[in-house]
Amino acid sequence: MIDFFEFQLRPRVLYKAGLVDDIGPEIANLGAQRALIVADEGVARAGLLDRVRAGLERSITVAGIFAEAPPNSSVAAVARGADYARECGADLIVAVGGGSPIDTAKAMRILLTEGGRLHDYEGYNLLTRSLTPMIAIPTTAGTGSEVTAWAVIRDEVARMKLAFSSIYLAPDLAILDPEMTLSLPPGLTAATGIDALVHAIESFVGSNANPISDSLALQAIDMISNNLRDATYDGSDIEPRGQMLIASCIAGMAFSGGGGSLGIVHALAHAIGGAFETHHGTANAILLPYGMQFNSVAVPNRFARIARAMGVNSGGRSEEDVIADGIRCRCAGRRLAGDRRDRPRRRGALCQPTPGDLRRRAGDRPRRMVTRHGDTEHCVSVSPCLVSEAPYLPPLTQRSYYRAISQVEMCSWVGIPHSSAWIAVRD
Repeated sequence: MIDFFEFQLRPRVLYKAGLVDDIGPEIANLGAQRALIVADEGVARAGLLDRVRAGLERSITVAGIFAEAPPNSSVAAVARGADYARECGADLIVAVGGGSPIDTAKAMRILLTEGGRLHDYEGYNLLTRSLTPMIAIPTTAGTGSEVTAWAVIRDEVARMKLAFSSIYLAPDLAILDPEMTLSLPPGLTAATGIDALVHAIESFVGSNANPISDSLALQAIDMISNNLRDATYDGSDIEPRGQMLIASCIAGMAFSGGGGSLGIVHALAHAIGGAFETHHGTANAILLPYGMQFNSVAVPNRFARIARAMGVNSGGRSEEDVIADGIRCRCAGRRLAGDRRDRPRRRGALCQPTPGDLRRRAGDRPRRMVTRHGDTEHCVSVSPCLVSEAPYLPPLTQRSYYRAISQVEMCSWVGIPHSSAWIAVRD
């Protein structure tokens, strides 16, 4: 029985191939005169900003371009961007890119409207009024940040991620143009696509799930399962690119509109990204099958529905077998994004650090916990926080970080805040 739930959506969403070339009429509704484009170096190098700028200049002045958003948006980058926006006299922020540029733009609006320190607004519903108008134009199909009321910003000094949540953070308009995703490399296509899948899965099994978010999540899972592999291996095909862009947007609606309910996979992915600057989608992809296995004992019926949405045949089979097939379907991306036997494997554009790199980046040593599994010793390191039981990593014998993290086995754990917990590894 459902006693109460809340679901809210703010941004208007427009979808059409080539839409960025003709967005002038939409800008008029926002009453802005001077736009600042926020992006990252990759988007600038791909030449995507030229199209956006040309489309904007048909009806508004482009006051400047801030293309300094880092791969993991940072407090320093937000402050620089806000200062530049003030210098330009911008009254509209147009974010072009993946989650980092869009989250950077969201956080810039906090400083432009409220002033002060960004840290003062970390948390849930601390904003009380509308912010500087914003348009989001995603160039990846993963974060769904163009429709969410969240922003995640990395504190470089503390090496942790700060979360900001408010309905006022959501952009005023989301432009979904699949042509803007055609230049995304295969590795990033796969990684960001799995990020969207995690949004959908964890919102479906999360504590804030409701009938509306459930419908959105299952639709996103179905679309991603049917299109991510094709979008990864043939990036020039506009159809799977468009389907993935819509699915990412729907998954973002599912977890944001339903109250921002995500889970263990995102918690660990944010922790790892905050400490080691690991690509967020890659961390999610590595951890997802283990998180699914860990959580499936709590809500097996929901994970069986996820498996069916992925295309697993459930006819006459036990729930446990259906769930296991669903996890195997996701594991290593074999059914979704990679390992297609009929095509050569491609090494993605995501370069992973070695264990030695991670140790050097860790700097001050965290608290170390050692446990045993059979005859093998395992080590986990976490920053000071409340810990009872924790996930652990086997000893590293491979040179590849990806393979090492892929061996994660989830133990029962509680009390590790996603903004402070982080994993370090040793040989």
